[in-house]
Amino acid sequence: MAHTLDVSSLRCPMTWVRTKLALERLAAGETLEVTLPPGEAETNVPRSAREAGHAVDGDGTTIRIVRA
Repeated sequence: MAHTLDVSSLRCPMTWVRTKLALERLAAGETLEVTLPPGEAETNVPRSAREAGHAVDGDGTTIRIVRA
């Protein structure tokens, strides 16, 4: 079961803050599907998730993050 998070109404850095908090509530291996606003969040959120050790799939305004 994939969890979903819509941060499309937020701006950086809150897009990553909300995503990180949602990931912390998941167990390892669970998936979070995130809807991002267009622009810098499309780059920053996936990059931050990868740097935190999570697997990221997809690009653009919808990404899937598998919690490490």
